[in-house]
Amino acid sequence: VGLALLPGFILKFGIGAMYALLGSLQFFLLFGVRLVPSSGPSGQAATIASGKSILVLAVLGFTSIFLFELAVMGLWTYYERIGDAGGLPAQKIANSLSIGAFVGFLGSLTAAALTTRFGRLIPIAFGMGLGIFSILILRTEFSVIMFVVSASAFNFAWYFLLPYLMAAIANIDESGRLLIFVNFITGVGLTIGPALAAKLQTEDSYEPVIWMGVITLVLSFLLMIRLAVQPIRAS
Repeated sequence: VGLALLPGFILKFGIGAMYALLGSLQFFLLFGVRLVPSSGPSGQAATIASGKSILVLAVLGFTSIFLFELAVMGLWTYYERIGDAGGLPAQKIANSLSIGAFVGFLGSLTAAALTTRFGRLIPIAFGMGLGIFSILILRTEFSVIMFVVSASAFNFAWYFLLPYLMAAIANIDESGRLLIFVNFITGVGLTIGPALAAKLQTEDSYEPVIWMGVITLVLSFLLMIRLAVQPIRAS
């Protein structure tokens, strides 16, 4: 909804009003803090697995998630600019990104519905493949329809993959400490992705940004395979 309405909102009230609106929405989220449980169920195991193999798995998982976040945020930051470079009107770009965000919501629901019915490797492989496909669409003949398909597939893959990647980390650590550290890794990836994309783009082409997304997603998947095939620990 925000993506669809923001262009007109900014034109009418200015860019400052947009930040005031977003800040206000963030404030209301504070009222939900009391609903967050302070701990897991009583009796839950709270020991972190140790050993060289767990360390290797953790490094592989952290690097995979770092590359994944770098790829998706590096691309998503420039989706609007890529659409603009393809000659699409601003409102059509906004509508396309709004549709893509909604489809991303469906990706989260799909992951929640499937859980581990097909294990973790197959869903992760599917999500990574769909993400790469969505990025490569941007290299085809540009049109509104293709842009909508690309944004939708990209967001679906993004929101579908995140639960499986996080679960792969949680699966090797009963204490939850590694999962907490993932937030830091995610933040680094989200920060470096747009910065790297800005360095790679040229004045007349976003081709380097597109290939950055493809290559980093491939590497992310290869690094995550080892964790994805680990036996699923009972919750």
